[in-house]
Formats: sequence, structure tokens, C-alpha cells
Amino acid sequence: MPASRYISRLRISAFRNYQTGALDLDARHVVLVGPNGAGKTNLLEAVSLLAPGRGLRRATFDELGSIGSEGRWAVAATIETPDGPADIGTGAGEADGPRRVRINGANARAVEAMSAYLRLLWLTPAMDGLFTGPAADRRRFLDRLVTTLIPTHSAAVADYERAMRQRNRLLEENADLRWLDALETEMAALAAAVHFARADAVGRLRQIISEIGSDLDFPAAKLALTTEVGDESQPASSANFEAGLVDAWHRSRAQDRAAGRTLRGPHRVDLEVTHAQKQVPASLASTGEQKALLVGLILAHAQLVKSATGIAPFLLLDEIAAHFDPSRRRALFTALDALETQSLMTGTDFSLFDALEDRATRISVRAGRLSEWYESVPSETYELFHEAMSKRQPITCTYDGLRRELCPIILGRTDGEERVLAFQFAGETHNGPVRPSGEWKCLRLASVQNAELGTGKWHAGEQHSTTQTCIKEVDYDVNPDSPYHPRYRF
Repeated sequence: MPASRYISRLRISAFRNYQTGALDLDARHVVLVGPNGAGKTNLLEAVSLLAPGRGLRRATFDELGSIGSEGRWAVAATIETPDGPADIGTGAGEADGPRRVRINGANARAVEAMSAYLRLLWLTPAMDGLFTGPAADRRRFLDRLVTTLIPTHSAAVADYERAMRQRNRLLEENADLRWLDALETEMAALAAAVHFARADAVGRLRQIISEIGSDLDFPAAKLALTTEVGDESQPASSANFEAGLVDAWHRSRAQDRAAGRTLRGPHRVDLEVTHAQKQVPASLASTGEQKALLVGLILAHAQLVKSATGIAPFLLLDEIAAHFDPSRRRALFTALDALETQSLMTGTDFSLFDALEDRATRISVRAGRLSEWYESVPSETYELFHEAMSKRQPITCTYDGLRRELCPIILGRTDGEERVLAFQFAGETHNGPVRPSGEWKCLRLASVQNAELGTGKWHAGEQHSTTQTCIKEVDYDVNPDSPYHPRYRF
């Protein structure tokens, strides 16, 4: 069954290596393919900012703007929902201020408001060492999962960490004990909110894994949280939990002052993961098993979010297929279909996604530019002609054995064949030298040879007196008022 909630329109501007980016989509999955450094992960990062937090790279917002943009980046999407479409967007705010969020044309009070329309989960290659890396990485991973269930969780974690840093300063400064007492009481309330949200999410996730584990072609994970306050007890009530932390912090002030940090609390918890079938810690599993465990965990959590909130989360899966064999890739795509959600996946080769057949829209990504895939990525000649159009530079080339100087005006395809409608202003034609006034030419890019960017004046020619028939599917037109509805704009 196709996704009932999906991104139908995505627009980004001044973001990372994208000056602009535009995708118009249906309910199918989306496959982004291109060489390393093309901007595939940047696009996923842009989408990840449609959720609370700092996105999949955890970058500060002033790092996201493209060169020369003065940091004024923006991401906007139309989300198709069972209740109709919703327009949501986010972008850079004022200097050193929070990012802006707009929903259906109006400013939103909080970033969490976007979660009423979509939830997001992601996997990136940077997470491959999750089970062998520091506990802080697993805490962040867990908090991302919890935030997908409880959108305000990331703000609660940030508030707790802010209060903890303030406590550390007060200890260093030997501040008034009454200030410490008040701050530790506030910290304990924040810590309880963080702890019980985590514990509830882990408990529910364990239940989901036990119910569907045998139905997935990925290994099941056993999950556990380490204790919060350094002993083996875990108070069942928030009041007891808070009282225990306040007492622990009061008794450890001298120790914490000497250490320069707070040594107990939810910021020290670890998520313990075990390979359920083999009964071994995930950290001791093979690299392939760890990757499969992580995917299984994300798929199970996506099912939990869907059942708990009624919103199947969108999945952002960076380089997800590269390390799986064909059978495991088919199993992954089948599991994604079963979630009835839209997934955005990246890779360097379209063949990795052959098993998706017609269940995905395939997009080529090149140097921060997006184009729909036509059996292969755009040719180098196509790329050069696009560059000439974007820079308003002429092209010198050989076509049908004749030297030509021309300016490409419209670029696209006809029946899958790359073509350009160009204005030739110098060089030769089959009828001899080009006319002084220039001539319009329809060229098949496969027949263009020795193409190079030229220098000198840009020639656009006279306006067409008749509708062009050279290109059926127009990708680009230098005319900003093009009547041919180009897929992409400069």
C-alpha cells in the first residue's frame, strides 16, 4: 500500500552546496544517486531539519548556509496527509537566534509544531560505530528515537544540560549554597522528565521488538538502560527519583567540584544493546551484524512510532545499501514498503536499488543540482552545457564535423535522448558559414564533440515565432518566463 503521508514538494535555498534545489514527488520512495561530495547527504540533512533538534549532522544553524548566502538558508516542504496538504518550512533566524518555523504560511510558536505533520528517523555512515563508540553517541541516538515519539524531549534534554552547566559553574565559584539547592531541585525535575521519557520509550521498543522480531529479516536487539544515580535501584516514581538525585548531588558536591563536572545523572546513562539471537553484546558483533542490528532497531522504532502516534515516520537512509548483499537489500526494501512510509535513500550507483523496481523515484545529484534519472546520470556534455547556461557563457564544439560557436538556451530530452536548443552565432553550418543574424539549432548531445566553454558575449537570438519542438521534456530554460514549464530553475 502506498504511503498516505509523504513529501510531495521540497524546496531548499542557500543550503550547503545548494544555491537552490527543487523536487516534486509522489508517494514512492526517493533514491538519490551521485558521486561522493555531490550533495546527497546535504539534501537529507535539509529534510532532517523539518524535525526538532539540529538535524542529522548536529551542525549549528550558522554553518548551514551556502557560500555567499550570509547564512540565510531555508527548507520548505509540502506534506500530503490524510487531512490534506500542509506546507511547513524552516530557516535561519536572526543572528544568534533560534531558527524560524512556518506552517501553512504562519509563524509557528515552536519547532515541535512541525511534528504534527511528520516524524523523522535517520541512519548515516557516521552511526556505523554506534555500538563500539562512546556512551555519549548512544545517548544522542536514544534521544533522537525518543524525540520521534515525544517531540518536546530534545528541548527537555537541552534544558537539563544547560542547568547542569550552570551547576558546574556555581560549584567552581563556591557560590551560595541556597542557589545550588534551588538549581539542583530544578535539575532533578528536568532529569526525571528525561529519564522517564527514555525508560518508557525503551520499554515500548522492547515490546515491539518481541512482537515483530521474527517477522524481520534483520537481527533483533535486546535493550537496557544503565542506572542514573550510580546505584542499582531505579525509583518507580518521579518524586522518589528526584529526591534520590537531589540527595546524590548534595553529597557529591566536593567530588564534582574537584572533577569539574557533574558525575551523576541522566547525562551519564548508557544504552546497552545485545544481539538477541546470539546473546552477545552488540559491540562484539561483526561489522555487518552491527549494521543489520542498527537497521532492525530503526525499523522496529518506526513501527512503534506509527502505532503510537498514527504517523509513520519518514526514513532518511544515507548510503544504506552499500554494505548489504542483494538478498539483504531486498529484505530492507520490503520492510520499508511494509511501513507504508516514504523513505529517502542515497547511494553512488543506481544498480544498488534495482530491487525497488518502480517503487521509487530516482534522482541524480551532481554538484548540488538535482535531476530526474533517465536510465543513466547526465552525460559530461549535458553537464557542460548546463554550466554554460548557468554562467551565460558560449560553447565552442564540433557537430556533424563542423565547428560551431553557440549559446545553449533550452536543455532537456526527447524520448530519453539528451538534446539542446541552441543559438549558433558563429562557425559553420551545412549551408556554409552561419548567417550574420545567427541561426537556431537543435543538437543531439551524443553527437557533440570537443565541447568547451567559450568566452565573449552571450547571444540569445530573436524570440521564437513558433513553438519549439526540439525538446519534449524541458529540464532548463534560460528564459525566466519560459512557457515550456522546465523542471528546474536557475
